[in-house]
Amino acid sequence: MNNEIHQHVEIKTPPDVTVVLPVYNGCRRSPDFLINAINSVVNQDYPSFELIIVDDGSNEDYSGIVERFAHDSRVCWARKNNEGQSAARNYGAQLGCGKWLAFIDQDDYWYPNRLKITVNKMLEEHDHHNNCVMIYSDLDQIDAQSRIICRDYLQTRKLGTHPKKKLEDIIGENAFILPGTMLVNRQTFLDIGGFDKRLSGYEDDELALRFFYKGSIVFIDNALIQWRIYAESYSYSSRMENSRKIFWEILIQAHPDEHDRNKLWVHNCIAPRFYYEWLHAWRNAIIHHNHEQSDSARKGLMDVTEHLPLGQRIKATIASYIPFKLAALLFSSKFMQRLAYYFL
Repeated sequence: MNNEIHQHVEIKTPPDVTVVLPVYNGCRRSPDFLINAINSVVNQDYPSFELIIVDDGSNEDYSGIVERFAHDSRVCWARKNNEGQSAARNYGAQLGCGKWLAFIDQDDYWYPNRLKITVNKMLEEHDHHNNCVMIYSDLDQIDAQSRIICRDYLQTRKLGTHPKKKLEDIIGENAFILPGTMLVNRQTFLDIGGFDKRLSGYEDDELALRFFYKGSIVFIDNALIQWRIYAESYSYSSRMENSRKIFWEILIQAHPDEHDRNKLWVHNCIAPRFYYEWLHAWRNAIIHHNHEQSDSARKGLMDVTEHLPLGQRIKATIASYIPFKLAALLFSSKFMQRLAYYFL
């Protein structure tokens, strides 16, 4: 008689959703922001998820926060060298095993039904054989004290076009598809390369564009997250400016003007969008006496000028060639600023 030894092996069922939370010095303003962000995922009314927190080379000690959530097997931490938020999100997606993928930022907050509503909406779209590749929602804006500043922010402020039905809705204006609101297929995300690691700003628009190529993007017209915006003084990011330049080049290469089809993507959509963004950056630089940003914005305006309609071309040319000291004089008072805004 043969004696057989049976060993019970517990097979863990993969969660439905992988949630990625990138962290970089997440306690610099308040550890409560990060703790509340984690709690808002842990307390979701949709139970099948894993939360992967990616420490992107922080110089802070998170041992106390790690210990606080050590009892929850759905929460795990990973650490990598600092490469930026896009790379951290991609890394977390690679570590995960869920079918769906969602993101949350370190100082934002999810409402308890965030996952349930987005997953159910995705399944509903697939049940109707719709080629839905991304779900995203509206959001509530909050401040540093977690007070709601604006409900249903995108619709109330009329920011972006929702849902995205045509290409111009993404390349001709800010898409306003925040990572914290989106749900996508994790494997599809990995197959198309995830977020572009070169971008620190515009990475969400660039990702949304690649998903738009693959299928429909569905908008949920009520807020599922709280998005925190600090009431801080003006700040300048060279990484953001560099991202703007890269994204501009991505768009004009991917969608050049097609005169034979009367599809003037650059002239009618892309160039006017970046004209306003670089002009706004230039004005801010002058008002805040930032030579570096002024030079970057001026170069951007030079790049975009040749693609613009005549009126915008004249304004962009003036702004790109006007000396910094003279521009600073033009913006030296509120009255002068209003005049300069009218002419520039």
